[in-house]
Amino acid sequence: MIAGTVLGTTVLVAHRRAVGAERRASRILDVLFGLLILCGLVLDMVHGTFSENCWLGPALTLAEDGGELLVVSVVVFVVVSTRFAPTRPVQDPA
Repeated sequence: MIAGTVLGTTVLVAHRRAVGAERRASRILDVLFGLLILCGLVLDMVHGTFSENCWLGPALTLAEDGGELLVVSVVVFVVVSTRFAPTRPVQDPA
């Protein structure tokens, strides 16, 4: 609980201080973090309620693990594309 509060506060402060592309990336990462929580916690709890003998078990395993891998892959793409995106040169107003 304490670690989540510290991490959440740090992310909130970083988002509030960000400008431009960094703020847009922060919003995207917030949504992706929510999806990661959905896959990692919610689907894990639903999957835990079904036994492996249930026909739904393998589908939930695929949704949980595949969802986590997909979301983390998109997170890496967003971070790398934000970091290495070409910047526009500043033009003189004169």
